This record gives sequence, structure tokens and C-alpha cells, in this order.
Amino acid sequence: MRTRYIPSIIMLLAGTITCAFCLIKSYSVTLTLEILLGVLVIFYVIGLIARNLINRIITTDLEQAEDMDVATEGEETAAEEEPVTEK
Repeated sequence: MRTRYIPSIIMLLAGTITCAFCLIKSYSVTLTLEILLGVLVIFYVIGLIARNLINRIITTDLEQAEDMDVATEGEETAAEEEPVTEK
């Protein structure tokens, strides 16, 4: 849920930079719109890929943390079940 807006943010930032560049270079309106459309589509796809990678990393980290918790709980219960006797 936290990564929901990543593609939109990346796409809008790329579009803003493209518009500024086209205004500075004083391109025609039709050329600017064609370039902008291409940039928006490309960077939206890049944003989707980035979101999927970030989601995969987050879920992997959460699974590893849960595995560590389960392993730690198992060690604690094993230590409690076997009392140590000194001879």
C-alpha cells in the first residue's frame, strides 16, 4: 500500500522535466506533446518495475524477520524445556 503511488510520481517528475526542457529549447507544441507522451509511457513502465522490485524486497525482508522470530522462539522454548543439571 505504501508503494502505490511510485509509478505516478516517477512519471509526473519525468513529464515535468520534459516540459521544462521543451519550453527552454522552444520546441513546437505538437513535437512537445509527442515527446511528452513517449516520456510518460516509458517512465510509467519504469515506475511499475520499480514498484514491483520494492514490493518484492519489502516482502522478502518481512518474511526473513518472521523466520528469525520463529527461530528465536524455538530456541527459547528448547532452553526452557531442558533444565541444566550440574554434576
